[in-house]
Amino acid sequence: MPPIACYPSAMLKHLAIFAGLMLAANCLPGQKPSSSDHFRQYLQNSAALSQLEVNGTTPFHLKASLKWLSTNNAGGTADSGTIEVLWKDSHHYRITIILPSGELIENDDGQNPWRTGEWAVPVSVGLAQNALLNPYLRANLSTDRVREGVQQAGQPVMDCVETSPDIPGVNPDAKIAPTTYCLAKGNHLLRLVRRPNSWMIAFNDIKAFENKYLARSIDIARAGRPVLWLRVDSIEKAEDFSILNEAAPVDAHMLHFHIADASYLSAEVMRGTPIYTAPPLIHSNLGHSGVVVVKLHIDITGVVGSAEIVNSPNEFLSAAAISQVKQWRYSLSYINNKIVPIDDVVTIQFDE
Repeated sequence: MPPIACYPSAMLKHLAIFAGLMLAANCLPGQKPSSSDHFRQYLQNSAALSQLEVNGTTPFHLKASLKWLSTNNAGGTADSGTIEVLWKDSHHYRITIILPSGELIENDDGQNPWRTGEWAVPVSVGLAQNALLNPYLRANLSTDRVREGVQQAGQPVMDCVETSPDIPGVNPDAKIAPTTYCLAKGNHLLRLVRRPNSWMIAFNDIKAFENKYLARSIDIARAGRPVLWLRVDSIEKAEDFSILNEAAPVDAHMLHFHIADASYLSAEVMRGTPIYTAPPLIHSNLGHSGVVVVKLHIDITGVVGSAEIVNSPNEFLSAAAISQVKQWRYSLSYINNKIVPIDDVVTIQFDE
């Protein structure tokens, strides 16, 4: 991984805006970061270049269109919608999301924030909105453990930094559902985020907007399957914020706090990734071939505590599959900073 505080001169012009976040000027050419503090500072500098929903961002008006695969649609057809954001600061903004189910508006005039609708959006749509405006939303850089990340297979050469929750009593070397952030080699432009529950967010066509860099194209996949495509149609400096003074509709939900001030808490289980598994195709000497589906129960140590056959062609392959999965190991999973057991369903193919 190249030095994180030594940049090409072109990058220095942009980074000068964030002088307060710059590392101490003691980085020598070719020097390699040696501690988690270096990687934490790397992510802080990177976030300063890409977070839009923070004070200090040039007021903007952004419009984006998106398409996503809906499990409710036959034949894998895509639903479509739009996201529009008018942003002045963290207490003055308006977000409008238009979905097939209707229009959702979140409005904050600095005094009486409100929302319309039930804000129950598809998971991929909510993830896309967060990725667009706050690509480092899940990185708690003050408390998370931060380390050099593993280069993601099939991606261009990038600098990768890994974060995971710092849970008291857990060995710092334990793999606790890490989130990996990968950036273009040699600078702070975000290219990829890989989360432990199989979500992968690719940031493409990155262009400057005032003092920020913005991905004009975001693709989201889960378990290697593309599920959503977002495109920024336009972004421009904003000066007219009169629409924020619009009276709340009679059916709007009045908010007793400012959304931008709320700390982000996730209630979802962040699944640990497999550390050791058998190959997907196993050459069998049992005289049998076929596919076995197994349900696993992974305990809080990452060990497969129990396994149950969901589908199998015969008892011979069932026994072989159980024997295989009992050797597997997973990184730890957590929910709200508490390690939890999880269930998983896997498929093993035996070839005679």
